[in-house]
Amino acid sequence: AAPVKYAAPGKQRVIPGMPPPASTASKTPVVKKAAQPPQPPPPQVVVASKPPAVSAEKAAPAVAEEAPIDKEKRCKALKKKLKQVEEIKAKVAEGKEIDQDQKRKLENEAAILAELKELS
Repeated sequence: AAPVKYAAPGKQRVIPGMPPPASTASKTPVVKKAAQPPQPPPPQVVVASKPPAVSAEKAAPAVAEEAPIDKEKRCKALKKKLKQVEEIKAKVAEGKEIDQDQKRKLENEAAILAELKELS
């Protein structure tokens, strides 16, 4: 094994087969630019595009297909709310205290029943 040669202070060690290292000292002095305050980004322009024109005949079937699904989802949600109301009534019957949200649900029971009846 060859002895390790150390570079003199301030000099780079040259490794055979490797390109010479880039000089860290430049011949011309680097002039720093004066710090400028940060510029706000330019405002983005949003161009509103109009939806493509659709005739009434083409739009009607899509609405008719979506309505039953939405109706089913709404019925399911209303039934869930009624179940919660029944559970709250059971708590009241047991003598447990209920919070403001539960009181609001009890007050809205009539509206829930009316909407469920309208959808059915």
